[in-house]
Amino acid sequence: MAGGQERILRGRIRSVQATKKITRAMELIAASRIVKAQQRVLAAVPYSEQITEVVRDLAAAGGSTDSPLLGNRETIKESLLRLDHSRPRFVRRLQLGCVASN
Repeated sequence: MAGGQERILRGRIRSVQATKKITRAMELIAASRIVKAQQRVLAAVPYSEQITEVVRDLAAAGGSTDSPLLGNRETIKESLLRLDHSRPRFVRRLQLGCVASN
């Protein structure tokens, strides 16, 4: 093999190895973000339960059920698709629990 081709192949190998390292670092960062997001969700559970209990107690205390906050409503699932211009291949889907207004 000629010296020029060998040099080109070595350059390609280094390029692939560098890309592999960058990809691995990005995977580690993504995993860290997922763990942090899960921790935030778990931390919000007691707050959510307490709010639900307060609303339930208010409703049981004889309050009027005319409030739209206390009525039964249909839940609609929607998705939000976000394309970030700085990272064209990065797509984030957020599940939204939207409530239909009557």
